[in-house]
Amino acid sequence: MRTKVLFISLLAAAAAFVSCQSEKTVTPEPATESGGYVGVKFIMGAPTTKAATEGDYVYGTDDENKIDNATFLFFTSTGAFSCAADVSSGDLTLVTTNKDGNNVAKEYTATITLQYEEAPVEFVVLANQKLYKAATFKNNSTSKTMALAALGDATSESFQYNGMGMSTSAYSEDGKTAINTTAISASDIKTSKEAAAASPVDVYLDRGAAKVTASKGSSFKVNSTTVDDAGDGTTYTITPEMQAYNVTRLMVQAYGFKNLATLLGVDWTTLYNADKTALWTSSAAGNWYNAADHRSFWAKSPDFVTGTSDGGLDSYRTWEELTAQGVEDNLSEYINENTTNTYSCLIATAILKDASGNVVELTKYHGLYYTLANFVKLVITDTYAKGASFKKGDTALTEAEALAEYESAGENFIYLNHNGIYCDHRYQACPYLGDGYTYVPEEGGAETDLMSGYVAHYWRDGKCYYYANIEHFGPIGYNIGVVRNHVYALTVNSVTGLGVPVPNPGGDDDPDPDPDPDDDPDPDDPDPGEPDIDPEDPTDETYYLGATIKVLEWKQVNQTVDLK
Repeated sequence: MRTKVLFISLLAAAAAFVSCQSEKTVTPEPATESGGYVGVKFIMGAPTTKAATEGDYVYGTDDENKIDNATFLFFTSTGAFSCAADVSSGDLTLVTTNKDGNNVAKEYTATITLQYEEAPVEFVVLANQKLYKAATFKNNSTSKTMALAALGDATSESFQYNGMGMSTSAYSEDGKTAINTTAISASDIKTSKEAAAASPVDVYLDRGAAKVTASKGSSFKVNSTTVDDAGDGTTYTITPEMQAYNVTRLMVQAYGFKNLATLLGVDWTTLYNADKTALWTSSAAGNWYNAADHRSFWAKSPDFVTGTSDGGLDSYRTWEELTAQGVEDNLSEYINENTTNTYSCLIATAILKDASGNVVELTKYHGLYYTLANFVKLVITDTYAKGASFKKGDTALTEAEALAEYESAGENFIYLNHNGIYCDHRYQACPYLGDGYTYVPEEGGAETDLMSGYVAHYWRDGKCYYYANIEHFGPIGYNIGVVRNHVYALTVNSVTGLGVPVPNPGGDDDPDPDPDPDDDPDPDDPDPGEPDIDPEDPTDETYYLGATIKVLEWKQVNQTVDLK
C-alpha cells in the first residue's frame, strides 16, 4: 500500500441557499504511482434564493458556512473504492470569504494523507457529518455508484451533523451529463505541499438541507368573515386568531449527494408534463443548471409512501402538535429536499372567534353554515321527519324529548367526530351517539344512516389551519418543490377566510367519554379514523395564505402568498 499526502484547499463558498456546484470538466487520469501532494480548494456555494420569483445569492450565517470536519471518499478509474481520509477544523485554514459575486461564501485550505493500493482519479466529500468517517469506509466495497445513491435517515444518528451538513455538489454543463465528483489528474499530484497549494483543485460543496423562513409582512392583516347561521339566522363576524406557523409534509430521508438522475439524458427545457406544458426553466441560468456558478437548481428527492415514514415522508402531525411545535412569528427551519408531488408547505394554525372574542364552533352542511348546537338540532329534527328516532336506554324518545335531551346532555348524547369510513376528507365529521343512546332507523333504513347522512365540515373548538405550498421558481403550476441549498423566505401578508376545519385537533384523543376500545372505526361504535393534518383544500372552496417567499446565498426564492 502506497502513502500519498494530499493538499486540500477548501474553498467554501456559501452560495445563495440554492446549493449549486460547478466544477471544470476534467478527464480522469490515474494518479502517479509515487507519493505526492494534491492541492484542493473547498468551495462552499452561497445559498441560492429561488422561488415564486427567483432571487439572488445570499450569505449564510457563520454556522451555515463553517466546516467542522470533512471525510473524503476516493474512487479508482473503474468507480471502485480507493481510499478515504478525514480532516478536522484544526486542519483547515480560512483563506477568504464572499467572493465571485457572492456565489462563494468561504474558502479553506488543508492537507491530508492518503493510503491506497490503486490510485484514485476522483473523489467526493461529506462535511460536518458525525458518524461516517474514513475508518467506516476503509477496506470495504463501497463503490462510487453506491456512495452517490446512498440515502440517509434524518432521524438516525448516521445522518446527524455537527453544524450544517454539506457534500460535493452535483450539476451539469450540458443538461445531459452529471458532474458529481471532483476529478484528480496526474498533473494535480505534486512533490511538495507548497507546489500543491499553488495549484489546487476546486471542490464545490452543497448544503444538504434547504432553509425555510416565514414572517409577517409590514402590512400583515387578518381579515374578518361574515357568516349567517342557517339554524337561527344569527350573523357572526368571525376573525381567525393566529396561533403558530410551522412546516409540514417533510422528508425524513435525503440523498447524501444531490441526485440528478431524473434530469439527465435530455435537456431540462425539453421535459414536459402530461399536458405537454414545459415543466421548469430558470430565468437566470436559461435552464435548470448554471455551470458558471457550479450549480444546479433542481434535483430528485427520495420517493415515499404518503402518510408513512417508511418511504421518506414524516408522519403527519395533529393541529395541537403543529401549534405547540411552531412559532408565532419569524419561523426558521432547515428541512430536507422534497421535489415529489406531495409538496412541503407552510402551515398556520388558528382559532375562529366572534367580535366579542368568543370561540365560534362552526359546521358547514350542504353549503350552509350552522353553529354546532344548531346543526345537531337539524340532525334531530331531520331524523324524526324521515321516520327515524332515538332511544335512551330502552326508552324511545319523541322529537321534543330528543331536543330537550340534547339541551341537557349535550355531547354526551350527540357529538361530531371524524370517521374514515363515511368522511372522504380529514376536515369532515359525522354524528356519533354517546354511551346508552341508540339510533332507530326508519323502515328500510340502516343503523349507519345517522353517520353517513350528515357528513359536515367541522371546526371543533373553532380550530382551523391555513397553508401555502412552498414554491420554487418557474412557470405557475410547475414550480412547487424544495431543493437543497436554497433559502425559501416567505412573507405572510394576509389571512382571509375560515381556514380548513379541524375536527380532531388532538389526534387520537376521542371526545367520547366511553370510547370503543378498537383503534379502527367500527360502524356500530366508530372512533376517529384520520386525526392528523394532511393539508388540503375543501372541495367546494379554496383558502389562501398571503406570503412572499425568498430563497436566500443560499439561492433565494421570493414568493408572496395570501392565506384564505
